[in-house]
Amino acid sequence: MIVIFYLFSFIFIWSEIYTVHNKVRIEKNFLNKDIPATTRMDVIYFLTRFAFFVWIIFGFWTPVSNLFILLFSFNFMKFPLFHINKKLYVIWDNILPAINIVQILLIVITYLSKH
Repeated sequence: MIVIFYLFSFIFIWSEIYTVHNKVRIEKNFLNKDIPATTRMDVIYFLTRFAFFVWIIFGFWTPVSNLFILLFSFNFMKFPLFHINKKLYVIWDNILPAINIVQILLIVITYLSKH
């Protein structure tokens, strides 16, 4: 069961890569509520984004909880930035997928080094 928990990390890495390549289209479709333009991959992407945050919350009770707290903090930081400074928010939103990928890989490497 624990192995499956950490294997999900590769799905979330795919989600971050998908974010980078399709960000403009996904945001445009979401803001315009353009349901016919939404592809099956977009639906899978949205489900994996939801699962990503559930995964982070479950990660709080793992031996590497400090890394999950850091991952949560990085992702939560964009909400205050949106209200404080829009330009800083755009920059943070653009680099966040790379930060998430590195952080997820760090979680997997830490898990593998302990087992």
